[in-house]
Amino acid sequence: MSKYDNYFNPTTNPIAGLSGDKQSVLDRQPVNQNFLYPTFFKFDLYRLPTVSYFTTKVNLPDFGFESVFEQPTRYIPVRHGPNRVAFATLEISFLVDEDMANWREIYNWIREVGVVEDNLNLNPKYGSLFSDATLMITNSAMNPNVQINFKNIFPISITGFQFDSSVTDPSPFETTATFSYDYYTVEKL
Repeated sequence: MSKYDNYFNPTTNPIAGLSGDKQSVLDRQPVNQNFLYPTFFKFDLYRLPTVSYFTTKVNLPDFGFESVFEQPTRYIPVRHGPNRVAFATLEISFLVDEDMANWREIYNWIREVGVVEDNLNLNPKYGSLFSDATLMITNSAMNPNVQINFKNIFPISITGFQFDSSVTDPSPFETTATFSYDYYTVEKL
């Protein structure tokens, strides 16, 4: 008996990700075969209630490692797993109401975070410059399914819009706001 007999035996040493017991094809089918659609969401930004109401689009930001650490060697570089993750910015699009209340909410928030006219307008309560937000993803029955919680969110930009008197079939303005945040968590409900 060789020392490798148990190594190659799938019942005593299964390969990572594969089960050692024999399963039929039917046992490996997913339980939920419904798909996720782009309309299955609700976005809540606690500091901006009118923006939440008129939200039309939200991106789930990219998540991953910034870069892979490469150790130089005489031959090919050895790659090591990175230890620092990066979260991309959050972007939401929303329809602008005729009072521009939702657009002005973000405009005023950006003015609070940054210095626009002089440093006398700085907010002494630094923690009040941040908010939390929730992206609720629903299932096919429109019930809450997955919740994504954004921590310490704040706006970094908002797009403007162009007024045009030559438009014959007007549609409401839609603007996009970009937010930065510390991190987000994903929770199955």
